[in-house]
Amino acid sequence: MPSDELYPPVAYSWWVPALGVLLVLLVVAWFIVVLWRTRRVAPTDGVVDAPRHANGPSRARIDPYRALRDAHLARLDDVARRRNAGEISSREAHLELSAIARSFGTARTGIDMTVLTVREVRALGGAIRMSALLERLSPGAFAPRSKRTVSTSIGRARAVIDTW
Repeated sequence: MPSDELYPPVAYSWWVPALGVLLVLLVVAWFIVVLWRTRRVAPTDGVVDAPRHANGPSRARIDPYRALRDAHLARLDDVARRRNAGEISSREAHLELSAIARSFGTARTGIDMTVLTVREVRALGGAIRMSALLERLSPGAFAPRSKRTVSTSIGRARAVIDTW
């Protein structure tokens, strides 16, 4: 190639590098906005649990299952009221307590506990207390006679629902 045919490189216009810098800034801003919008704490309904122990941490923690707990605890209260009024038998009360516990477990885990055996519930991670409760409720619900009292069973169901 002869040397008289070489041309110097053509310089870009001023707006080409400016456009490149602007596009980089827009991509960075987009990442910041996406991260900021997706990392926000979900709004709560204002329900805050008090600290469990007087000597524990002073900050209250938000319980995302508070409404679920309250609904199931109200159902337990209804069973206790109906049993005390003589509207249902001990067996019926234990059957309802089992249904309430399984309903809470289903809502809490997302796994349908109404069709699981106690052994299958025990195999689920973190459901040991629920399986113990269901095991305790079974004789009262299915045995012809049971030494299980409804008030004790309600107390145990309340403890599991309130702390899980």
